[in-house]
Amino acid sequence: MAKAKISFDEAIEKIKATPAGKEASMYGPIRDLFIHVLDYPAADVDIDTSGEGGRPDVTVRAPAGYRDPSGKNVKIDWIVVEAKDEHNCFLDAGQRETIFGKKSKYVGTHTAWFVMIEPTCLVLRYVGGGDLSAAADIVIVLAGLTEAEFQAKTVALKAESAGVSQQLEQFRNGDSSIIAVEKLWSKDAASKRQVEQARLSRKRFFRQIQESTIHLQAAVSGALARLEEEIDEYAGMANAFWGEFGKADDGFDEHSLILRGRPEGPDNARKHDREAARLKRVFAKAPHVARLALTGLPQFQSRTGVDDAKLHELFSIETANLILARVLLLRFFEDHGFFGAMRYVCNGGVAAFQEMKMYFKESYANLLEYAYHRGSRLYASAFEATELDWIFGSGDDALSSAIELTLFRFSRYDFKTVKGDILTGIYDRFMNRDQRKKLGEFYTPPSIARYMVKRMGVSRYSKVFDPACGSGTFLIESYRAMIGNDLERGAAEYTDILSAFSRIAGNDLNTFSAVLSQIQLLWQILALKDDIEQCGFPDLLVTAKVNSLVEGDHWTALDRFAEIDVQEYDAVIGNPPYVRAERSAQALDERSQQEFERSRNEFPGVSSKLNAYALFLYRALDRWAKLAKSI
Repeated sequence: MAKAKISFDEAIEKIKATPAGKEASMYGPIRDLFIHVLDYPAADVDIDTSGEGGRPDVTVRAPAGYRDPSGKNVKIDWIVVEAKDEHNCFLDAGQRETIFGKKSKYVGTHTAWFVMIEPTCLVLRYVGGGDLSAAADIVIVLAGLTEAEFQAKTVALKAESAGVSQQLEQFRNGDSSIIAVEKLWSKDAASKRQVEQARLSRKRFFRQIQESTIHLQAAVSGALARLEEEIDEYAGMANAFWGEFGKADDGFDEHSLILRGRPEGPDNARKHDREAARLKRVFAKAPHVARLALTGLPQFQSRTGVDDAKLHELFSIETANLILARVLLLRFFEDHGFFGAMRYVCNGGVAAFQEMKMYFKESYANLLEYAYHRGSRLYASAFEATELDWIFGSGDDALSSAIELTLFRFSRYDFKTVKGDILTGIYDRFMNRDQRKKLGEFYTPPSIARYMVKRMGVSRYSKVFDPACGSGTFLIESYRAMIGNDLERGAAEYTDILSAFSRIAGNDLNTFSAVLSQIQLLWQILALKDDIEQCGFPDLLVTAKVNSLVEGDHWTALDRFAEIDVQEYDAVIGNPPYVRAERSAQALDERSQQEFERSRNEFPGVSSKLNAYALFLYRALDRWAKLAKSI
């Protein structure tokens, strides 16, 4: 049904004639301007409707550039409008700043324009990055205003230019003007305007992390669900093979895609080899599916202890969160100049990738794979191949789009302006409480970790270990107590940082948690680019996929955990899982159970049946903490 055309002049006259105390009477004419002059669908323009930060007088929505899980196009709050019935209040730059300071809470994650309207003027303020000040405002006086003049001055607000889709196209085409435009921190001496702008950008940054996490998790979950039939088929083939020939200790080589059994006799061995060769050819058609079915998912389940019903959900969560954490680290590398003039997950890496994507039908997962490779040259541990990297083999379109949108979302922030305090507690933004509970992970507020580190007396020369480090909250607070705070005061050198990091150790069962621990520690020092390039990145002692409670005599020189599993620590600190060991991911093997039971001879209260938290406490006292000096 066609929209009924209204008179531009009539709408403007109604706004100009607004009497004091009748602000609400302006909302209808304002809405009409957006619908009938700027061409927005009526359904996308709302009056006095709740948004991210409250209830703006008028909200104008535009396409987000992606669909929700049900396939519906997502809309975002593109323009928010603040109306006043006070004549001339927005003509005065000082009053404008005061009002904006109070009403900027309405600016959402994706809001591009904050529009201020009163009976004498209309003011357009771009809040999507760049100069956020009265000097950059577009002021349109209503007296004598013609529709042609209005159209010319509001062209950037037109529906045809609105939404993420338009900006995303600029991003794909290599428009560098939209890169690193939002600053997340201002110096103490910065103007009030700059401080306010940084505050707004930080709010948007944190919301982007939350939105990107949700969107990525949904896309990864969908991609994994679309592989379930193949995963089950490949797992069935392998199980049938092992059912006939037995299963060797190294039952599947994920590199060669060869299955190994325990054949008996020459005839059975020949049959075994023929079947293994046949299945290798089958697996080679989709090696990422074979690796998922035979190593990735089974090992993840074994390590985390999740049941079959939750396996794919939590595997998807970990996969998505690892993507996001690594993208943030790559953006740090790019903006700090560690790649020189090159960019890989920003412009022009994305622009250069477009031709390959179009011609070869590549997925953005392939761009990530290359970017990870380049990032590993700077700091290998954060980009080591894990079972969560199955996405490289996936050509899933929805996942590719979600990755592209994630790269786009974080391209606009200047990561040189990200300071350590901005990132405090960032893990809580990756994963909500219910998700962490399913994984047996419990978030410790940085303030609590800081208090515990202080009470432990951690100082510059302490040696610290967190055996269930999660995302690294205790490691970060230990670093800050040891050297980070001194560095901020100018009382430490880079060599002191390297020394401190050599005495901070952590481990976690989950790949994502351990990688995020390393990334968050690296975030603390990336501003020291010259020192890092001269001396190299610190070699962080943070390991993954190891159960700290399992007896470690079998660790080899190749196991990094062997460097950690020693009785040398001044402080063993953290927040281990509080759950019965046999019901958790910290389940003990038979040998470790026997070792804890033997300890009862000396410590009657010790048992392998204790809560995992108690076992961590016992192991800390018995195996990791330094022996008390004799008096």
